[in-house]
Amino acid sequence: MRRNHKILVADDEESIRFTFHALLSEAGYQVETAHSLSNCITKMQAEFFDLLFLDVMFGAENGIEAIERLKILQPECKIVMITGSPELDGLLKAKCRGALDYLAKPIRKASLLYHVEHTLADKGL
Repeated sequence: MRRNHKILVADDEESIRFTFHALLSEAGYQVETAHSLSNCITKMQAEFFDLLFLDVMFGAENGIEAIERLKILQPECKIVMITGSPELDGLLKAKCRGALDYLAKPIRKASLLYHVEHTLADKGL
């Protein structure tokens, strides 16, 4: 069942991409990673994803500001923001622009899998 779910992890930290890829792949999901916001956009133009984990900051690029563009590319893709510096203002901006949730790094395996399961269940997949 999970093998039909495609997840994109977009983060400029290699350790986050590696960890999410390993944990989610082990749980049976198809996982791709993107090292930059432009790489994320390119991948979303090329293939469909059920869920996107999107870093808030990619160096000078802002993931929150990209949400609306990403939702135009794939309106059905659920977006969950990830950040090492959680702030209430960022959470509100992300949700207003279309993000479903906002998770603070570091993210534990159980928490990550819980959020994936519930996000995909909400999508009705």
